[in-house]
Amino acid sequence: MKESSGTILSVQQGVFRTNCMDCLDRTNVVQSLLAHRALQDQLQKMNLLGDNEHIEEYKGFEYVFKNVWADNADVCANQYAGTGALKTDFTRTGKRTFLGLLKDGYNSAVRYYYNNFNDGYKQDAIDVFLGNYVVNRMETSSMPDVQRAQKYYLVTYFCSYYTPCFGVE
Repeated sequence: MKESSGTILSVQQGVFRTNCMDCLDRTNVVQSLLAHRALQDQLQKMNLLGDNEHIEEYKGFEYVFKNVWADNADVCANQYAGTGALKTDFTRTGKRTFLGLLKDGYNSAVRYYYNNFNDGYKQDAIDVFLGNYVVNRMETSSMPDVQRAQKYYLVTYFCSYYTPCFGVE
C-alpha cells in the first residue's frame, strides 16, 4: 500500500493458496471467507473502517460483496463443470438452506451426466494440450462401447429407482 507521495506503507507478506482437488465449490466457499477477511483488514489499514468497525455493519455493501462473489463462482463452475456452483446459498447468506441443498443435488446429478456422457472431448483436448494424450491404435473410439453401455445403464437405473422417491413423474 502506498501513500499518494509514493511512500510505501506496507507490502504484501504472503500468498494464501486454496484448492480442493475434487471440488471447486468448497474452494470458492473458503476463498470467499478469506477475501472477506482480507478486505476487512485492508479497509481498516486504509482508515476507511475503524478498528472496531466491520464490513457486516454495512448491509448494502455486504449484500453486494457476497452476491458478486457467488455470481463469479457460478460463472467459474459453469465453465468448468457445466452447472452453477454448489453451496452458493452459503456464500450468499452465510447459511445452508433446504432449497440450496435441493439445488446442489440437482446440479450434482447434471454434473455427473455431463462428466460421463458429454465432456470426454474436453478432457481429451486438455490431455492433447498438455502432451498427455496417448494414442491407442487398436481402439477406434475414446470409450469402448461396453463401458458406454454400462454408464447409460447406471443412469437409467438410478433415474428409474430414485425418481419415484422424490415424487417426480
